[in-house]
Amino acid sequence: MCNAFQVAIGVFLHSTHTPDRVINALHCAGITISSASISRAVKSMSAKTTEQLATLGRTLCLLYAYDNFDIQEKHSTPTLENNIDPLRHLTLALVFPFQHGVVPEDLRVSEGLWEADGYNDTSEVSTSYTRSDMWLKILPRYSELVWDGNGLDQHREFRVWLFLRDLIEHGPTYFQKFRGELSLPDPIGEPIPVKKTCITPLRSLDISNSTVTGNIDTIKNLLDQTGLGEYKPPTPTISLDPQVLLFHGDLGTGDHINCARQWRSIEGSPRNRLQFAVFIMGLFHTKMACTETIWRVFLKDPKARHEKTSFYSDFKILRPRDSSALSGTFKFCPIHDAIRHVGTCRRLDCLRVLAQEESHSSLQAFADSQPEWSDVQALAQAAVRQFMPYPDQLPPILNEKPEERDEQLENSIGFNIYSALYEEMSYAMDHGDIGRVETCLIAWAPLFEVAGKKKYSHHTIKLVHDLNNVFPPRMR
Repeated sequence: MCNAFQVAIGVFLHSTHTPDRVINALHCAGITISSASISRAVKSMSAKTTEQLATLGRTLCLLYAYDNFDIQEKHSTPTLENNIDPLRHLTLALVFPFQHGVVPEDLRVSEGLWEADGYNDTSEVSTSYTRSDMWLKILPRYSELVWDGNGLDQHREFRVWLFLRDLIEHGPTYFQKFRGELSLPDPIGEPIPVKKTCITPLRSLDISNSTVTGNIDTIKNLLDQTGLGEYKPPTPTISLDPQVLLFHGDLGTGDHINCARQWRSIEGSPRNRLQFAVFIMGLFHTKMACTETIWRVFLKDPKARHEKTSFYSDFKILRPRDSSALSGTFKFCPIHDAIRHVGTCRRLDCLRVLAQEESHSSLQAFADSQPEWSDVQALAQAAVRQFMPYPDQLPPILNEKPEERDEQLENSIGFNIYSALYEEMSYAMDHGDIGRVETCLIAWAPLFEVAGKKKYSHHTIKLVHDLNNVFPPRMR
C-alpha cells in the first residue's frame, strides 16, 4: 500500500533524475514508492495527458506557444562516435484553452483572411500594407482610445493615479488614510476579466526552430500531439480549412511562420499552405522590449552615466553588483526592478519639490499640515503637468540657449515619461485592460524605432493594425 505523499515524492525523484539505488533505499524506508511503481505512474500520467491533449485539440479553441531551449551534452571521454557539437537546440511548447466564452465559430475566418492576404496571388482583393498605410489607420484609433468622452487624456489620468498610488503606498504614513479614496483607473474600452488558465505542456521536440523548415516541422508535430494532425485511414482527420489557430512566440518565430506561409502560398490545400497559422506576438516579449529600450536610452551608453542625477546613479544604489556589466548585456529582471523602484523614488521627489514650493520643507511636513484629499489630488495633477509634460510643451524647454538649458531636468523628464509609460503597460497587462495595452503599444512603437529595435516597432504596428483593420470582429 502507498499513499499520495509517497507517489508525489517518487514522481519528484524521477523528475530530478535521482539514481535508482537512492530511490530503492528511500522505498525501503517507506518514504517513496519503488522504481517500478514510479515508471507505471509516469506511463499512466503520460497516457492521460495524451488523451487530454487530443480532447482539447479537437475543440479547436486553443492557443499554442513555443520557443527554443538549449541543452549542453557533456561527454566524459570524447571519441570519434560522439565527436559532435554538444549543444543541442530543442523546442519547448505549451498549449492552453481559450477563456471568456470563445467558441470554434469565432475562429472560422480562415477563408476571409486568406482572400485578403498579401501572399494570395490569386485573389483580386489581397492587400499588402506599407508602414505609412498602417500608421495612417492606427493614429485615428489611438485618438479614439486615448481621449474619452469628457476630453480627458487617459495617459495623463493614469499618471495622476500613479503619483497618488506611490504617495499612499510609499510616502508618509498620513497619506495611507486616503487608500479607500483611490480607485483603479477606468479601463479603456471593454476589459478582459482576469482568469486562471490551465496550461498543458507538450512533449519537447528535437527540432531547432531557428529555421523556416524547423518551424514547419514544429507546427506539424504540435498538431499531431493535440489530435489535429493528418492521420491515415481509418482515423479521421479534423479539417482545418475554415479554422485559424493562434501561435505565440518571439519575433523570430513570427518571421519564420510568415515566411513559411509565403513559401507555401502556391499549395492547393489550406492545410498545406499553413493557412490556419496566425502568429500573435507575446506581450511578455513586448514588455522585455520596453525594458531593453529604456536600458538602451538611459544605461547602455557610457555618456549617459556621468550626471549625478542620471538613472545610472540611482541604479548603482539599487544594483551595485549589476551596474558594472550594463554596457555588455541586457538583463531583464534587474532592469525591470530598477525602473519601478527608481521611478517610484523620482515621483515622490517630484511631489517633494512641489510641496516645497508651497512652503513645506518635505513631504512629511506636507503630511503634518493634514491636507484634504482634494489637496493631494491637486498636487499630483501639478506634478504631471510640470514633470511629465506633453510633447507640445517641450519645445520651449528644448529651444532655449545652450547655456540656459537645464539638461538635468530634461533628462529627468524623459525618464519620468518612459517609466510612467512602462508602469502603464505593466498595469494594463496585469489587469486585462486590453484597450490600454493597445494605446501603450502605439506609444511604444516609435520608441522601439529610435532605440534600434526596428523589428519590434514593425511587429507592434502590424499587430495593432491587424487587430483593427484585418481580423474580423469575432476574432478580435
